[in-house]
Amino acid sequence: MVLAVLLLGGCATDKARLAQLPQGAPAFALDGRIAVKFDSQHSSGGFHWLHEADSDDIVMLAPLGITVAHVRQDANGALLETSGRQYVAENSDELMQRTLGWHLPLRGMPYWVRARPMPGEPASIERDAHGQVSQLRQDGWDIHYTAYAAAARDSLPLRMTMQREKVQIRLLIDEWKHN
Repeated sequence: MVLAVLLLGGCATDKARLAQLPQGAPAFALDGRIAVKFDSQHSSGGFHWLHEADSDDIVMLAPLGITVAHVRQDANGALLETSGRQYVAENSDELMQRTLGWHLPLRGMPYWVRARPMPGEPASIERDAHGQVSQLRQDGWDIHYTAYAAAARDSLPLRMTMQREKVQIRLLIDEWKHN
């Protein structure tokens, strides 16, 4: 159950990369794996994430590929469906706080998975020798990027670890999709 609830829930080159996406299409879709540590609990599984300008749709999978949770967030609020039950809140931060006692940073993650800071919020960025973001600190989260699809500065990340207080989230992105 922890996995089901848990897994809900810049620079000019970044802007150029995003500008290449077709207008009216989803900003991105990705498939990957996730591992979460919270205090002494550990959970892992897969996920499919469709992010559009005003909504997110995330399907969380158990290690054997069985759907354990479906999360939707849009202007109307956040909805978590798991084990035949539904949980609703105004946003994913509130939903996570209510169900787990901490929040998944879904507000920042659409930017962070692309190695970009969330607009309008203070951030600290460190880059590697290729000019790629190696570390991003924002909104109390410390995000480390350990692998990219290529050595180019505007390449998309494939591996990252986000940490804040007692929460650590590791993402391994298997496939980026742009429609």
